[in-house]
Amino acid sequence: MIKYWPNKQSVELNNSIVNLFYNIRKKFIYNLSNETEYYLYIDILNSTYKKKLFIIIIQELEKLILDIVELN
Repeated sequence: MIKYWPNKQSVELNNSIVNLFYNIRKKFIYNLSNETEYYLYIDILNSTYKKKLFIIIIQELEKLILDIVELN
């Protein structure tokens, strides 16, 4: 099923943002290891630090997006 992103400020947009971050956080619970044959820059970190880094990035991204939504 295709789910389209809301294009106007509303409760629906706020709920979509919350669902987006909820799903991202849910994925972080699982293993973040690279299972491809290619090396990524993030591969130099062990899984503990990788998780910490991703959590910090997601928290900052949440703040940024919520500020943008609030300003509009």
